[in-house]
Amino acid sequence: MDIGVTANIIMLSFSKPALLTALFLSAQGITACSPPTTPHDSTYGYAATPNMPQDDNQSQRDQVASWMYSKGCTEVWGVQASGSDSHSDPPPRYSEAVSSHHHSSSSSKDFGGFVPTATLQVHAIGYDVDQALTGRTLENISVFRSGSRDAEYVSIRLKKKSNSCTLVRVSDQATLMSTIYRFGPGRHPQMRILDPHSKVSIEDAIKNENVRGELIEVKSRSMISRAQVFDTSLGKFEWRYGTNEEQAACNADNLLVMERIDRVSLPGGGQSKSGARVAQLIRNDQYRTPGTKKYSGGNGGRLFIDLRMWNEDKHTSPQRVEAFVVASSILMLKREADHFIDNHLALVV
Repeated sequence: MDIGVTANIIMLSFSKPALLTALFLSAQGITACSPPTTPHDSTYGYAATPNMPQDDNQSQRDQVASWMYSKGCTEVWGVQASGSDSHSDPPPRYSEAVSSHHHSSSSSKDFGGFVPTATLQVHAIGYDVDQALTGRTLENISVFRSGSRDAEYVSIRLKKKSNSCTLVRVSDQATLMSTIYRFGPGRHPQMRILDPHSKVSIEDAIKNENVRGELIEVKSRSMISRAQVFDTSLGKFEWRYGTNEEQAACNADNLLVMERIDRVSLPGGGQSKSGARVAQLIRNDQYRTPGTKKYSGGNGGRLFIDLRMWNEDKHTSPQRVEAFVVASSILMLKREADHFIDNHLALVV
């Protein structure tokens, strides 16, 4: 290998394992443009990169049904999924994939009064080193209520080359949130909390700028921070990465923390503290998406949410806040995946 190239690789490296992998791939003549040769190992029956059909004449119901069939389900909301085999088995319960009776005491630790009232499993394959170097894209993401075999939410993308997506509630096919990614430097992602009283198609939720809903500009805390700030009618929130101390307290290999950073009046009087924890996404051997690795980027885990603050809120519902927490956590995973890919592509430049 040319000495100058080797020096560039070393200067751009971010971790020893990644550097060794890059050197090996370079020696084998594999570049970032090489196409994937085999699909990702989807251990529990979920395709790594399923994509929604793009037939403009197909109804949203058929789109979602076809997508659910790609996940292994034979019937969705009483409708046979297109092309399904009535003898095929549905995906396993998450309680089978991640044993539900192994509860981590860390999930209920008192982090400034944090008491989870909702527990969800975010199923995202994300990227490992091989995928980062072959340009594989993120899949549609399913979110399960802990212990349930049926998806509670699905984050759906219409195109492989666009990360813009819509969060759909599976039970009634309602489009709840959309996340729009815009091309160009300094153009932050936007989220839209859709009007719960309007029926919006997945395509309109992503493409129609005039669709009813609250538009949110997602902003970074600072130029050098990965923390993201969301100023909404539900409150002002920040997703950030947990400190080493917080990770150790949760027995987490990777910890994402969502906090409410504005103050709010409490039912018993007084105001909440700025920085009250609302949610945390834990990834470790117990909770990370089955089939993914510790050093993957953008892979899923167990999402714990404390919704008590909204139990007596007359202007919004805990369910609406839960959907926002889910959609924004997926946005954080997408950003993490991009960061992971950029780092590893830099190694082979």
